[in-house]
Amino acid sequence: MLKSMTGYGLAVIESAEFTVRVEIKALNSRGLDLMVRVPRQHSEKEIALRSELTPKLGRGKVSIWIEVNYVGGDSVKRAYSEELVRAYYRDAERIADELGADKSGLLAVILQYTDVLEQHEEVAGPSEYEWAMVVRALAEALNHFDTYRINEGQVLETEIAQYAMVIRKELATIEGKKSVRLSEIRSSLAEKLQALMDEGRIDAARYEHELIFYAEKLDITEEIVRLGAHLNLFAESLHEQYPGKKLGFVAQEMGREINTIGSKCNDAAIQHHVVIMKEELEKIKEQLLNVL
Repeated sequence: MLKSMTGYGLAVIESAEFTVRVEIKALNSRGLDLMVRVPRQHSEKEIALRSELTPKLGRGKVSIWIEVNYVGGDSVKRAYSEELVRAYYRDAERIADELGADKSGLLAVILQYTDVLEQHEEVAGPSEYEWAMVVRALAEALNHFDTYRINEGQVLETEIAQYAMVIRKELATIEGKKSVRLSEIRSSLAEKLQALMDEGRIDAARYEHELIFYAEKLDITEEIVRLGAHLNLFAESLHEQYPGKKLGFVAQEMGREINTIGSKCNDAAIQHHVVIMKEELEKIKEQLLNVL
C-alpha cells in the first residue's frame, strides 16, 4: 500500500483536571527528521517516545507537539511569602509615617509584587493517569495521521500507475514497429554495402560482418525486454510497505532503457513514442518525491 510522506493528525482528550492535545505534521524529507516536543513535566519520556515512534513514521520531516493544559491554569499552586510581604509592608509603613501619607492601600499594592508569590508543585510529579491520557491522545493522533497518509497515497498510486500504463502502452507500440524498422534498416544497409562491393571497395566477408555489426548496434530488442521487466517490478513494488526509495531506483533504471532506445532507434516515428515515455517517467519521478 502506497503512503504519502506528508500527513497531518490531531487528537484532543479532556478530563476533569486537564486537556491533552497532540498534533502531528509531516513534510517531504530524504530520511526521517523527527522533532518531538513534550511538556516539561514529561521530559524524561522523550527519548523512549522517539525510539517507539521512529519505526512507525518511516520517512519525512515529522513534528509532534504534545500539550497538557490544566483546568484553572497550570499544575502549580501559588501562595504569598508572608515574611516578604511583612518586610515590604513595614518598610512602606515607615516611609508613609515619615511622609504623613495615607497607608490604607499599602497592602493591596504590595500583594501585586511578583516577587512575593511562591510556587509550590501540587504533586511530586505528573500522575500515571495523566501520562496514560497523553499516550491515548498520541495513539489517536497517529491513527488520524496514518489515515491521512494512506488517503493521499491512494491518490498518488492511481496517478503513478496511470503514468506507468502510458509507458507500457508506448513500449508495446515501439515493439510492434521494431521488426518493420529493423527490416528496413537491413535493406538500407544491404543496398549501401552492395554498392561498395560492386565498386570493389569491400569484399563479401567484410560485407557480412558490417551488416551484422550495424544490425546488432541498432537492435533495441534487449532494451525493450529490460524496460518491460522494470515496468513489471515497478507495478509489483507499488504494493510493498514503504516502497518510495525502491520505486525511485526502478524509475532510474527505466530511464536508462528509454534513453538507450531513443539513441539507438534512428527512427522518427519511434522517437515520438520515446518522447512520450520520457514525459510520463518525469511525472512518475515528481510524484515519487512524496512517496513514503
